[in-house]
Amino acid sequence: MARSRLQRPCLVLSLALCLVLCGCLEVELRLQMKRDGSGVARWRVEILPQAAVLGLTAAQLKEQLRSHKNFSLPGVRFVEGRAGNGNEVLTVIVPFRDVKLISGRDFVVNYSESSDRKRWVLSVKVKEDSSAAGILRVRMVVEMPGKIVRSNADQVSGTVAHFSNLFRGELLYVESTKSSWVFERFSVAVGVLGILVLLGMGIWAWRRRLASQTAVFGELLGGPGRRGDAELVPRTRRGIYGIYCAGCGAHNRPDAKFCRRCGMQL
Repeated sequence: MARSRLQRPCLVLSLALCLVLCGCLEVELRLQMKRDGSGVARWRVEILPQAAVLGLTAAQLKEQLRSHKNFSLPGVRFVEGRAGNGNEVLTVIVPFRDVKLISGRDFVVNYSESSDRKRWVLSVKVKEDSSAAGILRVRMVVEMPGKIVRSNADQVSGTVAHFSNLFRGELLYVESTKSSWVFERFSVAVGVLGILVLLGMGIWAWRRRLASQTAVFGELLGGPGRRGDAELVPRTRRGIYGIYCAGCGAHNRPDAKFCRRCGMQL
């Protein structure tokens, strides 16, 4: 009886591996990296109807994965659910301090700085003696702390790289800038805000100048001016801006011969 209990986990894991090879399970690995090399790995296994017919369930798979060394780390969580199409889904969330801890029997993950110390580099290498190379199909999504500048991924969008298959027989790599996506967006926002402030200051200065010119021409035409407009007009006795009366101090047009206020000859 004890021997059969020990053999049961191996049988379930062997069945799961066979189902993956047959296309009855869809497996995806999502790596979310941080600047210090820590992060979160999310294994998502969708059980297709072909595997459900054979009796494999998410609950059975969860119980057997708990004994695996990669899924026995502190903080590992198992989440059962269903996809939009109704298939059972098991998600295993594995937080790690060093990405090497999630390396498996068939592949090794490394994360380091580039030689010029300007980029972060993540690489995934399949071991030469791996039996899954070229056979097993596992999608991989990598989210880097900065904008991706170089990668051999099938699709790259900003800080996220998509690989159609982890076991495609070559070294997978992703290089990103050290500056985070949030910092880059913040820098752009600050630049746009600066441009808007300069534009606003220019409009304010233009309106102020226009208002002062309007006040001056209003005085020249003899209309009522606003308080403080007199300070905007040069206090010359005679010039292009007009004449000040020696008797009452009123401002008059440059070609006036008599004061518009007191009638004194200018």
